[in-house]
Amino acid sequence: MSFWPELSLSVQHAFQFLYGALLLLFIGLQLFPHCRRFLLSERWGGYTRSGRFADWIQHPFVTPIILLIWIGCGVVLMIDWQAAPVALLNVLLSRYYFVAQRWNGVQRGFGAPGFMTYCFGVAVLLLAFARNHAPSLHSLVVLYIQVDIALIIFSAGFYKLRSGYRQGEGMDYGMVNPMWGYWPRLFRRLPTSHFLFRFLNQSAWTSQFFIAATMLIPSTRWIGGLVEIATYAFIATQIRLGWLAEQMMLTGLLFFTVGSPAGNWWERHWPMPSEFGAPAGSAPELLVLIVQTLLWVHLVLTPLCHAGLFWNYYGRRRLPEPIQRALERYTNFFGIIVWRVFSVDHVNFFVQIHVAPPESQPRRLVSEWTNLFNFRFWHVNEAIAVTSLFTTLKYYPGDDAIFRERLFRYARTLPCPLGDSLVFTYHTIRKESDRYVERSVCEFHIDPAVGTLRIVEHDPSFSVKAAHATSPIHAATRPGSYAPPA
Repeated sequence: MSFWPELSLSVQHAFQFLYGALLLLFIGLQLFPHCRRFLLSERWGGYTRSGRFADWIQHPFVTPIILLIWIGCGVVLMIDWQAAPVALLNVLLSRYYFVAQRWNGVQRGFGAPGFMTYCFGVAVLLLAFARNHAPSLHSLVVLYIQVDIALIIFSAGFYKLRSGYRQGEGMDYGMVNPMWGYWPRLFRRLPTSHFLFRFLNQSAWTSQFFIAATMLIPSTRWIGGLVEIATYAFIATQIRLGWLAEQMMLTGLLFFTVGSPAGNWWERHWPMPSEFGAPAGSAPELLVLIVQTLLWVHLVLTPLCHAGLFWNYYGRRRLPEPIQRALERYTNFFGIIVWRVFSVDHVNFFVQIHVAPPESQPRRLVSEWTNLFNFRFWHVNEAIAVTSLFTTLKYYPGDDAIFRERLFRYARTLPCPLGDSLVFTYHTIRKESDRYVERSVCEFHIDPAVGTLRIVEHDPSFSVKAAHATSPIHAATRPGSYAPPA
């Protein structure tokens, strides 16, 4: 196998078509029905922090138009009409909502589902540009995409290794957690020492190391792709992740290179329109040179950026200030992060939300996480939003203002009659006597109209600001930085 990877037109067509279909489902089914919360700014009753530009573009009249255009992008990518310009538009929209809003919106840019929509959108754009306008860039584009994906998978696996999975603290919490698991009642019947939990916790991080390594070796790229597909096919049946699992399965196609067994099989079995890949006019030489240079620069800097973030996060050290500032600006612009996906600090708790009438009347449960017909709280992005609210207490334990501001922004989107209050009850999931036990440890009483917050502790020995014993979490300087304070 050559160091320079190539993807057949059949694989490229499948990737673009399936990405367009997933984009259509993500925007049309997951975002459009809930756009008043997810995509409007705080001024108009949404999750995003208010600002001059945000208030204009995330406006009740502008947002539906943007979403219709975005849905159109998915359709056009599926039929492959003007793929490169349409893919560029999709990347611009994805970057604004999923990357730029990570530190401004309550739901952190829609979490991993949003980030991967952006990441794979860039892959579609680069492949379409090389295929139709700059064939000489094809191998470089594929190499860049493969290295970028392998580093993301390695980052996620390394975090799992360092955050408790090796000690048996991780995947099992998500499976018994009503905010994340599809079958929490079923898995809570199993003892904490059950072989299934031990196997899944260990295989979660080891498989990601294996996948990342094989994806970087020319002769085994296709094996890494196959294992990625198989892994997320299983995860899709267990954990509520929106379309993330399907997106990660789609990743595997990008490693079905020409000449590999998987690539050859796919070419024989995927039907492809005869006009797909037809040249659409060569790009100007200067533009090709600029894109080529940027790809090489990013290919060299991306591993260094991941290393810098690891130094900040795991080493708990800052780089020299000019380098530190450059690192944070570069990584925030391009969406390079430490992949803390599905770690113990995210899944070992859940939050129940009630409306509490005055004078000790019965509370009304709002957050029915396991009710398929509760369209708000069955939605994965609602789980991301609520989880992100309360992990703020662990990420910035010395800055209560960040948590308070986000909590009230979220609370104002909930129906709460005048005179009533909202109660956010924090439940921790613990392992006791070889079984999973949930404990209510703290309540946050909010009056959105008056703007008051009262905290009631049920278990003074437990701190909602404390990281899990196996977690590497530490206080960061500010949102958008993994570096400790200077």
